[in-house]
Amino acid sequence: MKKFLSFFLVFLGLAFHGLYAQSRKLISQYHAISGYFNPSLTGYGGSEIKALVRNQWGPLNSNPKSYFLGADVEFSDLSGKESSVVEGKNAMGFALLTDTHGAFRENQLLINYATRIRVAEKANVRLGAGVFYQGVRLDGNQLTFEQQNDPKLSEYLGKVSDQQFLDFNLGISLTHPNYYFGYSIQRVGSGRISGGDSFLDRFPKEQLIQAGYKTMLTPDFEVSTDFLFRSWEGGKDILDINLKVLMKETFWLGFGHRFDFTTNIQGGVKIKRISFGYVYEFPSSSNYLLPGNIQEFLLTYHVGR
Repeated sequence: MKKFLSFFLVFLGLAFHGLYAQSRKLISQYHAISGYFNPSLTGYGGSEIKALVRNQWGPLNSNPKSYFLGADVEFSDLSGKESSVVEGKNAMGFALLTDTHGAFRENQLLINYATRIRVAEKANVRLGAGVFYQGVRLDGNQLTFEQQNDPKLSEYLGKVSDQQFLDFNLGISLTHPNYYFGYSIQRVGSGRISGGDSFLDRFPKEQLIQAGYKTMLTPDFEVSTDFLFRSWEGGKDILDINLKVLMKETFWLGFGHRFDFTTNIQGGVKIKRISFGYVYEFPSSSNYLLPGNIQEFLLTYHVGR
C-alpha cells in the first residue's frame, strides 16, 4: 500500500498540468483507461496507475493537447488474492484530465466506485458509478475570428472567464479474464449543475458501448481486439476499433481505426510491472478537420501484479 501511494504521488506531481473544454475526449488507447468511459470497469485490470499524454501536431499552437493521470485500486489486490479480475468485489478509481484547445482550458476530476456479482466460475456482472467535476476556463484574448462573432462568446472577448460543472456517470458490464462487454451513460445530469459564467451550454448525455476479447494463439502469441461506440443527441456517432498482437507477454504491435476520422498504428513494451504504449495517429478522412498528426503516450504501473 505504501508503494502504491508513493508511485501515485510521483505521477501526480508530474502530470497535473494546465487545460481546455473539448467535451468528447478522443483517446486511442481507450481500453487502457476503460474506467474513464465506464465506471463499472474500474479495477478490471487490477490496481494500476496510468499517465497518458495526447498531443495534436500541426501548424497551430492552439491544437489540442490532453494529459491524463489515473489510479485504480482493486481492494482484493491489497488482501493478496491471486486473481482480482475474478475474485475481487469492490474497486475505486481516481482520474485527473487536463485538456487545452485554443481559447479553452479544461480540468476534470473523476471519482469512480465499482462493485460486482459473480455469475459464473470466471464471470462477473459489474455495476459502477462516478462523480464528475469539470472546470472550464475561457481566455477571451485567444478567441478566433469566428468565435468573436459568436453571440454567446463575443461578450467574453478580452477577459478571462470560468465555468464549473458537476455531473454523474453510470455503467454496467459483464467481465471475464478473456472478454468484457459494457454499457455506460456519461453526464447523466446533462450539465444541469453548474456555476460561474455561462459561456457553455448544457452537455447532452452520451451513451457508450465498450467491449473487448483476447485469446492465446500459441504460448507466445496473444491476440486482442477492443471497440468503443459513442452516441449522443445532436452529435456524430463515433466508433473505434483496435487490434493488437502481444508477443511473449512483453512486446505488442497493433493498429486502430476511428471510422470517418483517423487510423493509427500502435506498439508497446511491458517490463515486469511497468508498461509503455505508443500510438501514432493520422487523419483518414476529410471529415477530420484538425491539421497534423497525433501522438499518444501511455505509461502504466501495475501495482497488483
